[in-house]
Amino acid sequence: MPAERLMDMLVQPRVEWTADQVLSELTTYAPRAVATLKALQEEPVASAPLSLADLGTYPMHQLADAYAFDVYCHLRVDVVAPHGPIDRPVPPADEARLGPTIGWMLAGIPQMQGPAFGALDRPVVLELTGPGGGRWSVVGTGDGYVAVEPGTAEEQPETEAPPPNVLAGVQKRIRERSKGKFYADGWSTAKHPPLNTYLVTSLLMLAILVISYALLSPLVGSPVPVRNQPVPVQLIPR
Repeated sequence: MPAERLMDMLVQPRVEWTADQVLSELTTYAPRAVATLKALQEEPVASAPLSLADLGTYPMHQLADAYAFDVYCHLRVDVVAPHGPIDRPVPPADEARLGPTIGWMLAGIPQMQGPAFGALDRPVVLELTGPGGGRWSVVGTGDGYVAVEPGTAEEQPETEAPPPNVLAGVQKRIRERSKGKFYADGWSTAKHPPLNTYLVTSLLMLAILVISYALLSPLVGSPVPVRNQPVPVQLIPR
């Protein structure tokens, strides 16, 4: 089942929740989710593959990047001014926040786009300036798909492309995948968007993460103490 449909099924029972109910669940599960994401950075769990419906398969440590992207894009950008209706101070858009956010977007390009770049016949250099920025090359793999490599490929476009509108591109992709349900005109430009839906979706993803960790943590195991007792030595006379 597509990831968007899975989110719909999880959000539906909470559609009528009040803001206080959403906030209560957020403050309950957010600290647990952060602890779980931290644990997923340690081997051997960090490198274990994790399938995310039709979004692709990623090492578990990158799940933290996915949440960084969701919080930054869907809560900070969609809800807080200037793009959203709430005007309040926010933390700086620094390397700590934008680095994982952009990292998740780059990791998703080869798997989430499918064979959409089949016509790519030469590398495309993506250069982002500012916090979290860098240079990456999107190269064809010969089978209609692409790979993202750090740095500049040997072959570059002859003309420099204008800076990409990253946010608009992400929203366009989500709108297409959801068949217009998300980021349609009424959704993305309304003065009072459904904030509870944003928050409930994030909370449900956090709950899924906590449950997944609870199921997987027994597989990691723990060290067992061993008591070494000296063995008597018998001397043989000469």
